Amino acid sequence: TALVIPLSILLGLLGASYLVYKLARKSWQSRCISISKIMLAYFQILSVPQTAFSFNWPPAFKEVLEWLSQLGLDFGIGGFQCAANVDHYHYLLYSTLLPVIVALAGVAVITLYRVRMRKIGSPVPASSRTILTFLCGLLLVVYAPLSRAITQMFDCLSVGEQRYLRVDMRLQCDTEEYWGWLA
Repeated sequence: TALVIPLSILLGLLGASYLVYKLARKSWQSRCISISKIMLAYFQILSVPQTAFSFNWPPAFKEVLEWLSQLGLDFGIGGFQCAANVDHYHYLLYSTLLPVIVALAGVAVITLYRVRMRKIGSPVPASSRTILTFLCGLLLVVYAPLSRAITQMFDCLSVGEQRYLRVDMRLQCDTEEYWGWLA
């Protein structure tokens, strides 16, 4: 029941945004798309502190963070980490390499599509804008989970005389391996 009001507000805002988008002229449509991208990034960034940091937030803000974390705006590869029993070091490696691989594959597909369209004599869309739009969209989606994975490397918890990585208590901080991954 606590989620009904915020969820209905979000659905109302999305519905109103869609109506404005459909009724607007082309120049306003591009502005609506830009604002939507900014809002998505904002909500993604706000959904990360709940899982990345152990701050004592004010109760009202903590409730907002819990609500945002339930929206599922964090498009990480967390399920892979549990299924394959991967430690946080390798999760960090996969989290940073996966967007690079997807970006290279996306650019390759767009380039091959353009080459194919030229061969058959069809009009070819502007390549630099298409590739840039794809890369910006990819960055928008991976920014928050990647930032979380990186910042979690700095969050160590003291247990007795040892310090452990809070996100993966199997890994000790202040070891050569830790400093190697941190670099």
